[in-house]
Amino acid sequence: MHSDPRCLEFGSTTVTAPHYTWISKQFNERLALFELFVEQKFAAKVAAKQFELTYINHVSDDSGWRTVEDLASVLPDMSWRTQPRFLPMPEGVNFSAVFKLPATAGRLHLRAQSAQRRPDGKPVLVLELTARGFLPDRTEWLDLAHDWIVRAFSDLTGQEVQSQTWRRTQ
Repeated sequence: MHSDPRCLEFGSTTVTAPHYTWISKQFNERLALFELFVEQKFAAKVAAKQFELTYINHVSDDSGWRTVEDLASVLPDMSWRTQPRFLPMPEGVNFSAVFKLPATAGRLHLRAQSAQRRPDGKPVLVLELTARGFLPDRTEWLDLAHDWIVRAFSDLTGQEVQSQTWRRTQ
């Protein structure tokens, strides 16, 4: 395990990306300062009406796909029929879906779209998972949203790409 809380390990590859526990701590510290400022400056309390947590994953073409035809290897629920047909293979995709969170806590929004990396023009699949909703206890809601995003990513992505490309063990 890497000692930097902003690093994630995928098999033998370490990626510098902020981890939920680190982000959550930073967020709560800064929010407390903002709430104190609002209370001191305006004699009012911040009242949240909705929370949001988003994870954005760029799945590169070395993860088992290069074209829309290969998309099902990364996202098994999304595929393009390859038998002879009128329409050619699409040059790009943009897919979205919405799922209810438990206990009327909100919704999980999925968006998957093909794109190109700016530096080298290589194809990437942008997989965005956004939870929006509310529970009176902010920490409880954020933990629920985080759990759903992590589990949804695992549920949505193919087992083969998880184990062979990303070397995911859990």
